[in-house]
Amino acid sequence: MNMEHTPGEVRVLMSLLDRSESPELPGLKVSEISNRMRVTSPTITQFVKGLEKKGLVERVIDEKDRRAVRVCLTAEGKRVVEEVQDNVTRYMNGLVDYLGEEDSRKLTELLNKASTYRSRTLRPTEAQDMERGR
Repeated sequence: MNMEHTPGEVRVLMSLLDRSESPELPGLKVSEISNRMRVTSPTITQFVKGLEKKGLVERVIDEKDRRAVRVCLTAEGKRVVEEVQDNVTRYMNGLVDYLGEEDSRKLTELLNKASTYRSRTLRPTEAQDMERGR
């Protein structure tokens, strides 16, 4: 399955990766993904619907709380996340080679500062608009 994914979809998939192997509580609730990404639950629900149609995630009933639904990666979803991670790693390694050690350190410092500023100043709806490319 080689299709394009939005940055928001990729972030949802990445947030599910660390919970994909958890036997106790696989996956995450929509509200948990929402909190991690700092966007509203309805936004996450739309991403999940799209990812379900692509066969990358599935909704499962929480074994400990039958009222709750958890979102889990499918095998294809895991494969896509691994492919994205490989592409990012390859790109970042190439960027570090191009910039050199000193400029790479400077870039990392500036990106960390920008990320801190963003997390302190953006409201969830603003982050949501950025995810959608508005």
